[in-house]
Amino acid sequence: VLNGRAEEARGITARFFGVTSEEITFTHSISEGLNAVSEGLDWKAGDEVIISDQEHTSGHLPWAVRAEQQGLVLKQLRLLPEPEEMVERLRELLTERTRVVALSHVTSGLGLRVPAAELVRAGHEAGALVGFDGAQSAGQFPIDLRRIACDVYATTGDKWRLGPYGRGALYVKRDV
Repeated sequence: VLNGRAEEARGITARFFGVTSEEITFTHSISEGLNAVSEGLDWKAGDEVIISDQEHTSGHLPWAVRAEQQGLVLKQLRLLPEPEEMVERLRELLTERTRVVALSHVTSGLGLRVPAAELVRAGHEAGALVGFDGAQSAGQFPIDLRRIACDVYATTGDKWRLGPYGRGALYVKRDV
């Protein structure tokens, strides 16, 4: 049970992203949030996860560990500056075995902003959960998670949000 101040902070975080406070949980980092998602799914050997070719280590390792431990197939989406081509490349990678698409909303190396809502639509059409690492996006520009329609979104309280280090949040859509 969160105390009053923590509950207030959770409400502020939820409003920041356009979601309900029940869909937000606090973490220590994006890594912790992404690990919770990767560990919280019921995997079967051969299930597929798609990440990008530009993921930070914290966005790559949770899925690589699951692939090694549980026989998942890890695919990489090559990110391009052209949003339409990025969505088309994702559609080419998606199969009936794809369970998760996990990408950085804005990449840490090149600062490439992915067309989040369009990628979510493509992933959902294939029956996959879609989530984002919001380390380089949260606080840099407005983010409406309802409009994006993603299933999970992990973020940190520092960087662009100018909060303390060692604080993060994980959004998980209510119906997920």
